Amino acid sequence: MIRNEHDINACNTTVPANGGIMNRSISYLIIMIFSIPLFLSSQQAQASSVKGAAVTVYNSGDALVRETRSVNLPAGLASVVFKDVPGTLDPTSVHASAKNMVIRDVQYNYTPITQKNLLDYYVGKEITVVMADPTDAQGRVRRKAVLLGNEGQPIFQIGEEVFAGNYYGFVFPELPKELQGKPMLSLTTDSSTAGSREVALSYLMGGISWNADYSLVLDTNTKGKLEAWATIANNSGTAFNNASLKLVAGNVNRQNRYGNSMHMKGDMVMAESMPAMPSQPRQEQFAQFHLYDIDWPVRLPANGTKQLSLFSSSDVTLEEELVSRFHVRASQWRKPVSQQVEWNLKLMNTKKNGLGSPMPAGRVRVFKQSSDDSLLLAGEDSIGHIAKNGSATINMGRAFDIAIERRQTEYEKLGKNTYRLGWAIDVTNGRDTAQKIVLRESYDGQWEVITSEQGYEKTDAGTIEIPVELPPAKENKTVTVNYTVQVTY
Repeated sequence: MIRNEHDINACNTTVPANGGIMNRSISYLIIMIFSIPLFLSSQQAQASSVKGAAVTVYNSGDALVRETRSVNLPAGLASVVFKDVPGTLDPTSVHASAKNMVIRDVQYNYTPITQKNLLDYYVGKEITVVMADPTDAQGRVRRKAVLLGNEGQPIFQIGEEVFAGNYYGFVFPELPKELQGKPMLSLTTDSSTAGSREVALSYLMGGISWNADYSLVLDTNTKGKLEAWATIANNSGTAFNNASLKLVAGNVNRQNRYGNSMHMKGDMVMAESMPAMPSQPRQEQFAQFHLYDIDWPVRLPANGTKQLSLFSSSDVTLEEELVSRFHVRASQWRKPVSQQVEWNLKLMNTKKNGLGSPMPAGRVRVFKQSSDDSLLLAGEDSIGHIAKNGSATINMGRAFDIAIERRQTEYEKLGKNTYRLGWAIDVTNGRDTAQKIVLRESYDGQWEVITSEQGYEKTDAGTIEIPVELPPAKENKTVTVNYTVQVTY
């Protein structure tokens, strides 16, 4: 209890006959006596370490954690402290329950020990600043200074002067108790009876995400083996040992996330032969998403990645596509233009193709053996979520041996916004085998092909595709595609 000087003097004054001062002293005593039971009524209990955790990880970088801890609760009000909780915990999502117990309030404290937090605490207080010695270019001196502010850059008052400039470090008088090395969650509980309870605790947290990593090993350019792995990236600073793990594939909407939601990708180590997992996760539909249930205990490191086998297929067929894209504008081209050729592989997610299960979004790495049987990376691409019977196009890179050069053969302005454009596209094959490519030409506005020496297909309102068959390089033949188009913008 805090009292002022007048109160203290009054308590020490000789009591007069009328008892006026005595009444005031008695009132202080009554207040102190009645305040003691209220203070002691809220006792503190320490929760044990986690007995078992169930972790559900989402693609978005969030996780739902459910765990159980033993607590020896007194009857009535108690403050229960939970240590070893994540620094990325969302305190608004905490839910706890136990038999014969209700929660009165939830408090989460975590102010990490960082230089910024230390400086913020010491604003208006005196610290020691390590600065350059003005008399020695290599020397350092310490100066007592009052920290005036810490917005962007610290500003100090040293004596009568205000200093804002370079410094080498700080020395603080002590570590403030408000700063904590580890986060702490405390609940005020109200229990009808005393005794040991199993408290079920659940919360959302950030810093954990997952995505799929696919390894596709090609036997030929259109045949291969596919392995799907779930890569869980935990950057929350909290480890989960022997956890029950579930993975949700899909874009689950979240708002007003607490803390940092970080994503860290780990590289998958490829081996020519990977050991089989005890079993593959059970997959099921969950709302408008998909759920993978891992049926063996999993350890997630505090800062690292874990990979788990999702599914595999030893025989998948792919469609190979060589395509060159060009977006045509109503400009006059005075010089030839070179075009690149994409090498794509199309994968059908069907049962007939050895797949037919939902394929979560992720990264596809494609490998192929060289002539000495070395397994080399042949391409890598990212794919989105692919439903059953859907397809994915994997961009492998640019084809090396096909050269394309286009020349504008006609340019005429027919009206205010109408143009007539003619093109000659020369395509050359540098391989010893014949190849097929597709020229994919796209237009804006209203357009129409006027003349064409080759067949074409209008695939949508702004695109035509022209298939081209290329003879082997030994024939030394260039295939030229000629067509004319009229465009109105």
